[in-house]
Amino acid sequence: HRHVAAIDYEVTLLNAEAPIVISSELVYQAESRESEGDQRGSRSFAYRVLQPDGHRAKDTQAVLQSVTRTSGMSLACGMHHDLCCQLNPVIENRSTAERGRVLISVQGQVGEPVRFTKFLTYHASRSAPTEELAERAERALQRE
Repeated sequence: HRHVAAIDYEVTLLNAEAPIVISSELVYQAESRESEGDQRGSRSFAYRVLQPDGHRAKDTQAVLQSVTRTSGMSLACGMHHDLCCQLNPVIENRSTAERGRVLISVQGQVGEPVRFTKFLTYHASRSAPTEELAERAERALQRE
């Protein structure tokens, strides 16, 4: 699908049982730092570019909504996780308007893979509100 990317993760313990905790995140740009001179040649800006405008979080999914500071362009970014393991994972969604965060915890067994796929999407517009883009992101993640 045009607006969806996928990443597969797998963890297998080799010689002992142990708890496994995976923190999967969707993060805005880090705090802005002062930059000198022409900012086009730099990765930092003198101010924060994306302003949070809400979020949606449920189970293994998070969608962040934002608006660009200067142009007012709207953006929705989302992530969803499909878990593929027999070890009864515990899912904790700690997402906020600033950061999507899903914690996946499981008691790992030797030789038993803990595998999941992280699906990502983003939608941007010069005119659509962030709520509409968040709905589009949710639909794209449901189609994965």
